[in-house]
Amino acid sequence: MEKMLTIQTNSAAIPVLKPIVLNQDFINRIKGGSLKSSSIVIIADDDEYVFFVQCIKKWDESLHQNSNIVRLQCDNGIADNGDLATIDVASAIDISVIFKMNYHDLKAKLDYQNYDFNSMPYLGIEDQLLIVNKLSAKLNDTTNLPKLVVLRKSKQE
Repeated sequence: MEKMLTIQTNSAAIPVLKPIVLNQDFINRIKGGSLKSSSIVIIADDDEYVFFVQCIKKWDESLHQNSNIVRLQCDNGIADNGDLATIDVASAIDISVIFKMNYHDLKAKLDYQNYDFNSMPYLGIEDQLLIVNKLSAKLNDTTNLPKLVVLRKSKQE
């Protein structure tokens, strides 16, 4: 099986298209409440920045009508060894908002205490393609672009 895509910076990598978890304390300190979920999926990188979308942990049938929500096939995650694995930290992804954050700042906000990111599965191939296609269509529709939220380190930190 092919090696999964990761963003490599100074010998440390954050995986792309793999649900990962941020520290809840960090989520609570974000002003404006734009990032509601501690689970995220990185979708792209640009120099020192990463772009990500937030996940929805528990699926609710009322979300089915929302075209910005992509339901995941949680039983079809892919482990690093290529085997199927269950995704436990997300059941859907919200593509209505894309977040941009410095790579190193994001890396420092990951919840390493409660999660072993190396053992967590990537999104399944079908989910990866579905998300990329839906994001591409949304970015090409100038009347319905996703909101871009830039998260910056506060001067106090």
